[in-house]
Amino acid sequence: MDKKRFRLFRALIAMVVAGAVGWSVSNGNIITPLIAVAAGLGLFYWLKRRVNDVIEDERVHRIGEKAARLTISILPVTIAVAGAILLALGQRGLATMRIIGLTLGYVAIAFTLVYAILYAYYERKI
Repeated sequence: MDKKRFRLFRALIAMVVAGAVGWSVSNGNIITPLIAVAAGLGLFYWLKRRVNDVIEDERVHRIGEKAARLTISILPVTIAVAGAILLALGQRGLATMRIIGLTLGYVAIAFTLVYAILYAYYERKI
């Protein structure tokens, strides 16, 4: 299979999975989205192994590494600042803002914690 056909199938898989998830959520079904996502991922990896052309090379991986590092540098700080602003608004009587602010704060902490754990793991492994 060539890259062009693979991209077409990848887009079709994404559309079918998104449709199944949307339909299931609107009907209140929780099992179908899990099955659809798992089947979509399985089909995606099966198709990816059948591609004869080069899909990824070292340049693509290096660009992804740089983008991920910048994202990890910016996102937790942005989330924490947004959470602090919403917490401050929550102190003025907007209870919903306080809950959202706390949630964003916990997300920023979890994000940073996962990064630190994975960094320590790969530092020992590599």
